[in-house]
Amino acid sequence: MTKQASIWEHSFSMIGTIITLTLVLSLVSCSIRPYQGPDDILYTGVKDITFAGGERNEHTEIAKAAAEERFNYAPNNSIFGSASYRWPLPLVGPWIHLNYASDSTWLGRWAHRAFGSKPIWIRDVNPALRSRVTERILAEFGYLNAQVTHKIHPNKSDSLEAKISYHVNFGSLYRIDTMEYLPTFTLKDSLKLMHREQSVLKPGRLFTHDVLHNDRIKVSSKLREYGYYYFRPEYIQYEADTMNRSDATVHLRSRLIDGVNPEALKPWRIRNINLRFLDNDDRSQNLLADTVHINSNILAYYNGRLPLRLKILDSRLRMRPDSLFKQSKADLTLKSLSNLGTFSGIELLYNPVEVDDPSEHTERQLDLSIMMRQDRLWEVSLEALFKLKSTEFVGPGLRFGLDRKNLFGGGEVLSTAIYGSYEWQTDRSPISNFSSTLNSYQIGAEAALTFPTLLFPGQLDRFYRYPANTTFKLSGQKLNRAHFYGLSSFGLSYNYDFTPQEGHSHSITPLSISYNQLSDITDSFAEILRNNPSLILSMQDQLVPQMGYTYTWEQAVGRSRNHQLWVRNGISQAGNIINATSMLLGHEYNKTKQLLGLPYAQFIKGTSELRYTYKIDRNQKLATRLFLGAVYAYGNVKQAPYLEQFYIGGANSLRAFTVRSLGPGRYKPKEETIYTFIDRVGETKLEMNMEYRGRLVGNLEGAVFVDAGNVWLLRPDPDKPGSSLGEIESFSQWLDQIAVGTGVGLRYDLNYLVIRCDVGLGLHLPYQTERKGWYNIPRLGDALGIHLAIGYPF
Repeated sequence: MTKQASIWEHSFSMIGTIITLTLVLSLVSCSIRPYQGPDDILYTGVKDITFAGGERNEHTEIAKAAAEERFNYAPNNSIFGSASYRWPLPLVGPWIHLNYASDSTWLGRWAHRAFGSKPIWIRDVNPALRSRVTERILAEFGYLNAQVTHKIHPNKSDSLEAKISYHVNFGSLYRIDTMEYLPTFTLKDSLKLMHREQSVLKPGRLFTHDVLHNDRIKVSSKLREYGYYYFRPEYIQYEADTMNRSDATVHLRSRLIDGVNPEALKPWRIRNINLRFLDNDDRSQNLLADTVHINSNILAYYNGRLPLRLKILDSRLRMRPDSLFKQSKADLTLKSLSNLGTFSGIELLYNPVEVDDPSEHTERQLDLSIMMRQDRLWEVSLEALFKLKSTEFVGPGLRFGLDRKNLFGGGEVLSTAIYGSYEWQTDRSPISNFSSTLNSYQIGAEAALTFPTLLFPGQLDRFYRYPANTTFKLSGQKLNRAHFYGLSSFGLSYNYDFTPQEGHSHSITPLSISYNQLSDITDSFAEILRNNPSLILSMQDQLVPQMGYTYTWEQAVGRSRNHQLWVRNGISQAGNIINATSMLLGHEYNKTKQLLGLPYAQFIKGTSELRYTYKIDRNQKLATRLFLGAVYAYGNVKQAPYLEQFYIGGANSLRAFTVRSLGPGRYKPKEETIYTFIDRVGETKLEMNMEYRGRLVGNLEGAVFVDAGNVWLLRPDPDKPGSSLGEIESFSQWLDQIAVGTGVGLRYDLNYLVIRCDVGLGLHLPYQTERKGWYNIPRLGDALGIHLAIGYPF
């Protein structure tokens, strides 16, 4: 090393040291002590929250969560929003806030606004007020004599800092002993509303705010279904008597408040309905010059062109003239118009019709005006992203979208998009020492036309209580793997999605046609194909004409609603109708047949997925998942298309292993190459996942998980020994082919999304390795998977 280089190196070292010392001294000097008065005690978090008494049930757990929500006030430097834990760093934000509060310079004002944060004092937290508010909240849960106390704990080394502890004594949980109900309401056609029969208030029920609120809502909703438009839940009040009762029970009496408007105790009927279509600017509704009759006593006001077709409007208006007001019909009208996606705002206004002789027996009438402000017809989106895939591919991408709303005046949406991305492989393959660099790019375009109804004879423009859509989609993309191959694909499909009742969803695909074409094959990839005949069959140029059906069911079960079930079953088939037509035309069954000069796939595929989540308590959950899938190719082509086969591993699968790094069966390539992962697919799949989720601090959640599964072929493949189910001789052999991994993870909830990081560790590989026994990972680092993702894995 030359003398000059040594001088430069010494100079840089000195500069680095000076910068480091400057930063340290700056942070140390960021003390708010000079700005702190004798009564300014800095709040440093919650020391502890303790509970005494209370029944051991879910109700008490919910009450505890409500109380903790009042107590959990985050201090400065909070760790992930935690009320108890802070980062051990200087209070830079509060120091900037105090130091530059009166600064007159531009830089000082900018620093105060951009980086300053107000210091949190004990008086800002106001623990005495929080305790009183919490007592009122617990009273709403039925703990009428709950007591909440607090204590301030000064820091032993700094008396101007303190933590707060809270103690909750629940006391007795009160229940209803006896009940006096509302008088009888007379409805139409001599029907009567008996509060005793409708009420949820029964002897033995918990005396809670929610129970009283639900009773009010139930009575009010029932009356509003029979025309009582002006009746409101707050017109019902409850009087509780706990005097001279030592058994934590109340005598409850319900009655109408004094001074209820007499009009609220009478039914009302809809007379006329006026629709007013406002532009998306601020022009007055009085400028609407054009009118058209939708139906008898239904008149629409608009300018220029009616936004929606008359038939669409007529089907979406669930309220009709000359009918009793019904709250459910009003809600459906609002929901059905909103689901069209054409309006930025919808408002229902009711005006009472004046009568000359308003006697007690005169029928009351309402005129309904529906104000609809039209949304902008065009919507543009531009998305830039950086992909980090489980296959160790990273790279930037860009997507441009253009949507046209209400295309044909029926709420239709035409969505178009073009996209592209560039990726490169950065890491080695798992369970091996192989590493390389692989570049690729992808470009594509798609267009989809969605109708907010089911386009089917007899179903056109019908109204559905729950969302129902018909979607036509056209897409095409080009994928290029540098130095290996190019893959072009084109697709056309249409799909019905509908929900006949809450929790039950159906998706029917009457037709989906895709065409895949392999091109630009290099000598290196041609050699791979020659050594793998099954890969040639699955990636060959072919048409895939499909039909499919998927059913999804989701519901919370159990009395406590702590059990959540989600089930999705799907089945699809390809080529059978075309093949049957070919046979009727005289073609032989075993001879490869073509459509438009190309062989077409023929297979049947089924999948089933079950997710079960058990809520242990307010901070803990146990989530499980089971997935089963199989695809069987026959007839025209004996190998299912590559994209229809199954793979395993990745951020949402077996997290100890990357995508397509396992299977099929106990097969292991003799030599790892850059494209080994492309051939690790199967025709059957079993995957099981279990994950414990628990809250750590603030919005940070931890997880411990176990994943297991594999994929298999249905037919033996001589080039992949041990890859098929038929080669398994016993149940113990099959168990030995189940890959298993475990791991831990973190989830940070940002309210609008969840950021997830999982670290998986492999425990068992489905093939033999140099290590004997069930734990057969050769080296600890060989089966370590790190995944950064958005959302929960299942």
